[in-house]
Formats: sequence, C-alpha cells, structure tokens
Amino acid sequence: MRVGALLRARRTELGLNQLSAAHMIGASLTTYSRWERGRNAPNEASAAAIGRAFDLPVEELLPPDGQAAQPVTDQRLIDALDEIRRGQDALSAALEVLLSATGDDETRRTVAEQLREERAARGVAGAFRPCRKDA
Repeated sequence: MRVGALLRARRTELGLNQLSAAHMIGASLTTYSRWERGRNAPNEASAAAIGRAFDLPVEELLPPDGQAAQPVTDQRLIDALDEIRRGQDALSAALEVLLSATGDDETRRTVAEQLREERAARGVAGAFRPCRKDA
C-alpha cells in the first residue's frame, strides 16, 4: 500500500480529519495533505512521528532502500517558494501593524524604508506609509 493511501486509511479508521491528524504528528495541514495525496513523502523524523501517532511501523512509511523519497520537481519548488512568500508577506503585514502602533517617527520611517526595499527586492507591490502616533 502506498504511504498516502495508508495514511488516509489509518486517519479515517481513527475518525480524524486531516487537520487533527497533522496536529497529532506535529506537521502543518499542507504538509500532511501532501503526504496523503502522494505529492511528498515524509522524511525519517516525520515517519517516526506518524508511526507513534498512528501506531504504524516506520518501515511502511519510508521508501525502500536505494530509492529517493520523491524527486524535486519544478512544481514542488514553486509550491515551496509560494509558501515562503506567503509567510514573508504575513510577517511584513504584522510588522506594519506593530510599527504603526509603536516607536518614534524616525524608527517608523527607517523600518518603513526597509520594508519597502525588501518588498521591492521580492517584487511585492504595496506602499507602506508609517502612521503617526498622534494622527
């Protein structure tokens, strides 16, 4: 049985949804979903966590000796970069909120400039203007 099919069968047997299963293992929902769909394969540490959580032999969760878990494809690289960009965008947005509520004017201007430069380097649109505390 393929790893993805094995994970799905055991998860449904335990009455779990994907999010609950991912939390039990200590993985993100996206990662768990990709394992179940066969898009990615768990590494040894993840396989051990799955084995403990689902009471499965780790050997069934790893590829046979001498076989790569999964080749790196252009789509896998694109997916990974998209996930990184989403994280960077969320971090930038959080910094903007924090910055607008704290710090002096000079600090806000300096950080705003750094955020603009970082976004420009990544090709992200959006102009951030620091708020004045007294505004």
